[in-house]
Amino acid sequence: MSVMIHGKGFHRDQGWPGKHNLRYLCPPDGPPSDLEARPSPPFTTPFLDPLFIPKIKQAVDHLTPPAEPNDHQLFQQFPAAVFYELREEEIRWRFHSEYGETWTWGFDGSSPGPTFHARYGEPVLVRRFNELQPLWVSHLQFALPSTTTHNHNGHQASESDGDPSDWIGTGDFWDHHYPNFPASHPDPADPPNRIYDDREKLTTLWYHDHRMDFSSQCLRGPLRLLPAV
Repeated sequence: MSVMIHGKGFHRDQGWPGKHNLRYLCPPDGPPSDLEARPSPPFTTPFLDPLFIPKIKQAVDHLTPPAEPNDHQLFQQFPAAVFYELREEEIRWRFHSEYGETWTWGFDGSSPGPTFHARYGEPVLVRRFNELQPLWVSHLQFALPSTTTHNHNGHQASESDGDPSDWIGTGDFWDHHYPNFPASHPDPADPPNRIYDDREKLTTLWYHDHRMDFSSQCLRGPLRLLPAV
């Protein structure tokens, strides 16, 4: 059996970067004793620090290269009016004042990442760049720097939904088209039309990494859907 890492083939018996971490995926003899002696996360005093409030994400004028409409099932019906660039990065971050900074992954330099203020009726396109370090360079050895991002509870087409198998590697980007419409159903009196249910208008969502087999890769952030102007 062989594995592929960044285009390089390794036999299972060969030493390859990060191989020793495989024992933590499904440990046959239970969790490592070190996790019991030093629980993760460490015990801390609750409500000691002020709540971290992520910054508001700002739109860009355009994307280079431009997004390809034919890559998105709903782009023609809901053409994007606002564009964003979001960057996945390895950063130093302090999660609690009772212990120091640590290496983690974040969006745009923070964890959680920035807050998107979107509006119903205003489709957006988010270009997500994977700028994480390769496994053998990264300070983090518990995760895999290939990612996909899911907008939790959003109504978007499958290619923009963060399918667990739609991951990208370091140096790549992925375009997510968010049409920002509420749930709907066909109008019984006029089936081509749809009836939108205002009761299904979610107002607080969050986005997070969704990669298959590596679902807790500490990449996450909030998204607020505001009423249409």
